Amino acid sequence: MQRHDGTAASTALVTRSASRYRRNFRTGGTHEVILGFVPPGSRVLDVGCGTGYLGEALAARGCLVWGIDVDLEAVRAARPYYEDVAALDLDRVDRLPWPTTRFDVILAADVLEHLRYPSRTLRLLRCHLEPEGRLIVSLPNVA
Repeated sequence: MQRHDGTAASTALVTRSASRYRRNFRTGGTHEVILGFVPPGSRVLDVGCGTGYLGEALAARGCLVWGIDVDLEAVRAARPYYEDVAALDLDRVDRLPWPTTRFDVILAADVLEHLRYPSRTLRLLRCHLEPEGRLIVSLPNVA
């Protein structure tokens, strides 16, 4: 896919600045609500983990957290808070780097709207969800 400036879109996604994704929790914000749905001590996959702000909060609650993000710089910043974290473009992969790992909770917080094939990604993630696991998705709301 080409951007208007002639560069490949996937290259632009991988090289954008991780500082763009550094967020802090706000009382009553979306990510605080998401945390409330994750049982302490869960095995969690954080899809679109950015620099690890959500993973840091989950680890503080006793969760074991793995992460995925398309931005290599963000992945590097997130590493301290995760069991493992991988730089992946979910529109281009057929498997996760943890083929036998299953998660109690998979989070896709404000990430599916950035994918070209979100239903394909959801099918891929479902293979890694425990039978009684939770898939927690949030999408932006213009209201």
